[in-house]
Amino acid sequence: MKEKKKERIYIFDLDHTLLNARDFRKDLGLFLEGDENIKSEKIWEYFNSGDERIRKFIQEKISNYLFDGVKENLQKIGDEKILLTFGHLEFQKLKVEALGLEKIFDKVFLVGDSKADFLESFISENGGNREIIFINDNYNIRFQENDEIRKRIPKIEIVEIDNYGESGNGEFSIEQFFLEAGI
Repeated sequence: MKEKKKERIYIFDLDHTLLNARDFRKDLGLFLEGDENIKSEKIWEYFNSGDERIRKFIQEKISNYLFDGVKENLQKIGDEKILLTFGHLEFQKLKVEALGLEKIFDKVFLVGDSKADFLESFISENGGNREIIFINDNYNIRFQENDEIRKRIPKIEIVEIDNYGESGNGEFSIEQFFLEAGI
């Protein structure tokens, strides 16, 4: 019997969407340097130097930074689920593995440059007639990532997540997304 092709593809971002990356970075900065405003580049410098404190912090603490109900709600989705995360590739891989997300998602993609480039290629090869829903944060609005994706890939539906309640643009948290999507 041939398996029925799933009708939708849900593509989830990790940082600021499923994971409270703001508090994670703040606490990691306090742990490493006593600086809650540590820059990503400084964290990656520690990571690239082989500082085992970062690996240990991630492995022991990162699950505390997942937003409430994320794993349980992701497991309820019957359609194809993809995790797409941008950043320092080895660092992102360690976070995904420490969270156990590779067991929940059908596929995990780590990108070091443009999510838009990746999505354009992925959707042209895998989208077919399926509905594509990209759940992404608007935390780094200065990058205008969601606007670029909308322009380049009109087929994609983007759900902007504001887990911090700062945008004032009517976006909602990941918890609200799961509720409204009936998950």
